[in-house]
Order: sequence, then structure tokens, then C-alpha cells
Amino acid sequence: MDNCVKTHSARNRTHNCEICEKGFFSASQLKSHKVSHTGIKPYSCDICKKKFQFLAHVKQHMRCHSGERPYKCKLCDKSYTQSSHLSRHMSTHTQQRPHKCEMCEKSFTERRKLDIHLNVHLGLKIHKCTICQKAFSYPRTIKKHMLTHSEVKPHKCKFCEKEFVWRNGLNKHMLTHKEEKTFKCPSCGKGFHHLQGLKRHSLTHSGIKAHQCEICEKKFALLATLTRHRKVHFGKKKIQCKV
Repeated sequence: MDNCVKTHSARNRTHNCEICEKGFFSASQLKSHKVSHTGIKPYSCDICKKKFQFLAHVKQHMRCHSGERPYKCKLCDKSYTQSSHLSRHMSTHTQQRPHKCEMCEKSFTERRKLDIHLNVHLGLKIHKCTICQKAFSYPRTIKKHMLTHSEVKPHKCKFCEKEFVWRNGLNKHMLTHKEEKTFKCPSCGKGFHHLQGLKRHSLTHSGIKAHQCEICEKKFALLATLTRHRKVHFGKKKIQCKV
């Protein structure tokens, strides 16, 4: 029965693309598909200016800014902006990860995820920012990075009115308004709202200073400290660099 359905389905796709030979049920579907081969992206996001070929894709993308995730997993509390993302996620509940990395033996549910992961081992950063030329290994990383160049920050804190590009950035920030700091440094007792903040702070006690200024060769334990220090050389702070 299944084979019969597939056969009739294939026969009904009589409108074929002459470029990639993909088949469609109607001429209108084929016409819409051909736009993907032109490279033309007439629709753009009002917030981050990202461009798309189809208006429907813009509507899906806007959920990234609004925080709307209508597609919810029935087995866990995760939710997604697109149904296709939920479908991919469902494979994580099967415990089947057939795509294994030969370098670190990490396994993945999809071949696509393995291919992206291999870029890390190969040192490839193929996703480059067109504004600042910074490169990334993962496509999701550059998507988040591109929003840092946008002046629009739609998510505002109700306590201090600080604004954020992403809702998850706002959610993390909201923890700073809590008096309790759960994560304590065992060396100095300083408290942090996030585990990541504690991990960064712990580097200051390690004595390791892996981030070096390329101008004056001064070293720092944290990249953020080096970034602030660089402003001294570029005239953004009218103080002298203490070497």
C-alpha cells in the first residue's frame, strides 16, 4: 500500500524544475520554487534586516524576535518556531544517533549536524560576517552575531529598561535582579547569578592569562577584559596603557 501511494505521488508531480529536476504538483508551486534559484531576496526583516526569498519565511523568522514558539514537543518542555525544527528534535527522543564523528566519537541524529560539527575539528570558519568579517564554525552562531550589528533591541527589561536583541538574553539578565546569587566562588566567595559567570571568574584565580594584546603585549585572563583594554589603544578611553 505504501509503495502504491509513493508511486501515485511521484506520478502526480508532473511539473519539474529544469534546473534541479525537483517535481511539484502544480505550476504555481514550480513558479515559487524557481525563485530559490535566482538568489533574489525581496523580503527583509524589519528588526535585523535579514533578507528572504519568500514572505512566509519572514513570518517564520519573526518568531525569533518575538519569542513565539508554537510547535511544542509532547515528550519534553522544548518548543520551536518551525514545525520542521520540531520534527528534527523528535529524533533526539529515539536515542538513535547514527552519524558518529571519527575524531571525537561524538554522535548526531542528522548527517547535517555532523557536517557542521566537523568544521570545528578542521578549524574551518566558513560563516563570515559581511560587516566585521568575523568568522564562525556554526551557522547558528553567526545568526546571533549578526544581530549585534542591529540597533534594534525589542526585548526590554521591566526593572531597569535595559534592552536586548534576543529574548534569551533578557531572560538571563532578569536573574541579575534577584538578590540571591546561587553560584559561589570557592576561592573568594564572590557570588554569581550564572554558572557561566562563575566559570569566567574562576580564570582570574588560575593565573592563566591566555588573551594577549597584539599592540602592547599585555596579557589578560578574560577576553572581555582584553576587549575593554583595546579601547585604550584606539582612543576610546583617554588614559595611558600601563604595560
